[in-house]
Amino acid sequence: MAKTKTVFLLALLAAILIGGTQDVDTAVRPAPHRLPGSPLHGELQTCIGDAAQAFRVPADVLHAIIIVESGGHNVVRKNRNGSIDVGVAQINSVNFPFIEKNLGMIPHDLKQPCQAVYAAAWLLAEKIEQAPYFEWGVGAYHSKTPSRNVAYQAKVFDTIEKLKNAQQ
Repeated sequence: MAKTKTVFLLALLAAILIGGTQDVDTAVRPAPHRLPGSPLHGELQTCIGDAAQAFRVPADVLHAIIIVESGGHNVVRKNRNGSIDVGVAQINSVNFPFIEKNLGMIPHDLKQPCQAVYAAAWLLAEKIEQAPYFEWGVGAYHSKTPSRNVAYQAKVFDTIEKLKNAQQ
């Protein structure tokens, strides 16, 4: 979180120095991440773009994860192993302590769609950083078990392909 705040503050300072009297908010905010044909509403797509930039993960991957996990629906699901998945990003309760420690979010916060997307982007960045290769990190968002990881990778990358094809 401190790294994200530092990056944001540096970007803000640069925008002020370079942009002069220009509106600072528009100077540091990228164009919103929007995918025509996506089942996700515009505000959620904007959160995805902002979170992807903040945690340096591909916006299309984060977007696809949200679609695969919940279709953009803000739900709480109980799993067979007794854990729960919360919010649009279906963040598993196993991750709650790490999210609270690193982002200061508690499980209730994950019921807020934008908060859940930010937590998902952070979690995805962590999984990618720890993985031997990018695709494994994407699959690790869901599972470290090889067969489940590979199946999840396929779902995410198939969803990205479908979104790209829907734009054409």
